[in-house]
Amino acid sequence: MNTTRNSDKGAFSLMEILIAAVILAIVGIPVIGIFMGSKDAITRTDTARDARYFISEIFAHAERQSLHELWDNYGPCEAIAEAGRMKHELAVYDPATGAVPGNPNQTNPLGFQSSFLQELTRCGFKAKLYFEFYSRKDLQVEPQIPDPKKQDIASARYGILHMQAGYATVRLYKLDALAKGATEEVALANEWMQPIMCPAVVGRPGLKLSSCPAVDRKIRAHYLPLLMQREALLN
Repeated sequence: MNTTRNSDKGAFSLMEILIAAVILAIVGIPVIGIFMGSKDAITRTDTARDARYFISEIFAHAERQSLHELWDNYGPCEAIAEAGRMKHELAVYDPATGAVPGNPNQTNPLGFQSSFLQELTRCGFKAKLYFEFYSRKDLQVEPQIPDPKKQDIASARYGILHMQAGYATVRLYKLDALAKGATEEVALANEWMQPIMCPAVVGRPGLKLSSCPAVDRKIRAHYLPLLMQREALLN
């Protein structure tokens, strides 16, 4: 009887086991890589979706503001001392709780909810906001040099007056990168720029509505010299 020989047929030799291990390694490692890659891809997708959400919410708040208030709070403070009181910081708040200290008009001009600011931190972001008025040259509005005897002429191309439109930029930075000492350029996660029009004339460009600050003589008298100064630096 060949009982021993029959039992040997059901067993694996050492060589067969080694071959099977090699095959498993060859097949298994790519499979593991696929799962790890999928996890990384999902994380990147989630991060991109979060970034779009925050940017969209920030623009929604900014678009409801007077452009002159946007310029006062988020304008080019690097060039004009009277602009950008917030130094482009979205708000002054406790990152852990989103709580805004002091007078919200001074520390949170766009009126963000504490829950939004807290979520911004929880998702690992810090946001900054930049606003500029379009120059007369940008809008093709004449005269480019102020003339007290001549009113602004609405552009045939855009149909809007000077100080009725500008553009805002939202930049999101990675908090972990900033914490490690990275520059803002390196820590930049996402950014978006888009035009913003005076809320009083949205859908009705070019109309000299009394509710639009851009046609208020006192407001124009204050801002026009500052904007001319800014435009001179851009040229």
